[in-house]
Amino acid sequence: MKLKTVIRIGLSALYLGCLFHMPYNYYQLVRFISLVGFGYLFYTEFVAKRYLIATLCFVVVAIYNPITPLSFEREIWQKIDIILALTLVGWVISEINFKK
Repeated sequence: MKLKTVIRIGLSALYLGCLFHMPYNYYQLVRFISLVGFGYLFYTEFVAKRYLIATLCFVVVAIYNPITPLSFEREIWQKIDIILALTLVGWVISEINFKK
């Protein structure tokens, strides 16, 4: 399994974990892991000259930036987490189907 696939699945699991009441440190960890994970995805997509996907990855990096964090209400964060988790899982599935 490719590293990009592992990152996408891992990030999806972390975002789904955010839907439960977790300690605040968990959400800080999610911010940091999102920064690293989507930073890597941004780099790989940019190098592959898929600029639209790279731009979307950069937007997610900006949203989950742990240095200057954005603050939303819990309901908004949950919607963002669900959208990202489903998008990442869809990305993995479409990549698997595309390679067949």
